Amino acid sequence: MDKLEPSAPLELEIFCKIINEAAPRPDILYHCLDHNTPGTLEELTIVLDDGSEDFRLFIEAEDSITRHSHPPIILKHMTVDRLEAALLSTVTLRLCGAFPYWVSKAYHGLVELCLHSKPNNSVPLEISHSSLLRILSLSPKLQVLDLDIKFTAIAEGFIESVYLEDLRILRTGLMSLHQFKHFVEYLFPGPSPLTMCYRAYDGNSVASITEITAFFSRAKVERTWLRSSHPYMDPRGLGILKLAPHTRELALSQLPFYNMHARIQVDPGDYQYHIDTLYLLPPCKISISNLEQITKSFRIQKVRIHHACLVLEDDKLIPASTLQERMSSICKAIEWSDEYKPHGWGIPSFPATTRG
Repeated sequence: MDKLEPSAPLELEIFCKIINEAAPRPDILYHCLDHNTPGTLEELTIVLDDGSEDFRLFIEAEDSITRHSHPPIILKHMTVDRLEAALLSTVTLRLCGAFPYWVSKAYHGLVELCLHSKPNNSVPLEISHSSLLRILSLSPKLQVLDLDIKFTAIAEGFIESVYLEDLRILRTGLMSLHQFKHFVEYLFPGPSPLTMCYRAYDGNSVASITEITAFFSRAKVERTWLRSSHPYMDPRGLGILKLAPHTRELALSQLPFYNMHARIQVDPGDYQYHIDTLYLLPPCKISISNLEQITKSFRIQKVRIHHACLVLEDDKLIPASTLQERMSSICKAIEWSDEYKPHGWGIPSFPATTRG
């Protein structure tokens, strides 16, 4: 289904979602983008979740002369000038599966930018390192940056740093450690508290990478959400928190700390390890011994557990009353919730799809 939601004439928001493979995508996109007055479109969300493996990711006007490795999505009857005029005023841009090309003025002057591959990951979104940095440099007032992308090439030679003084939320998806290193190397957030969602890289490996340690030394990270693409991750993956001593809220998902022999090696007396709230978000499977170890090591005050998360002992689910009793001596509060993301962090719920 496609959906068009315009607001008042002086401030237009468009939400276009296509989930049917047979839907005429160019016609729907043309309808969404053509029926607005240039200068009024402030928020644009496009979700192309049609289940296909079509490599046509980029949106182009009919008279565009830009060359692509795969044919783009052509908007018939729309000129380049008309398309650029429609997109220029956008300040919030959330895109999944369909994108204006990277040189478009749609990427100028943004306060929120979300770039995601198709939800089924059939066609990964690829962008060169230099193109992404150029886009960010054109939006110095960016506050929210949410990426699920893959770099095709890492820029070499002299590269200008990107200063995002207003950045408050940064999500880097499942970037490899190599890509994450080169991405944050040139990124300079401002002094405000920063919320980060990123992959749980091995803490020992990260500690030896100068580009990453330098980034964390200049970023005031107060909220951290760690996830992993690996089926198993031992608790040493939390060692990366050594680089973010200001962290006061921690969320864990897709991190099965279960039946692991490794333990977090943290000095309980170290002042920097003091976390107010730990969120366990689905999918999550953790042994009670590891939960106790994490809680002690980081002196966690409150644990919020999603109802779908499993806390086990000897392969058996621990009843809530038993868990409460076990944890009462080391944690002030244990709470249960139905929240799939940390409460009040402001992380975009994107992309909103019909698939899990």
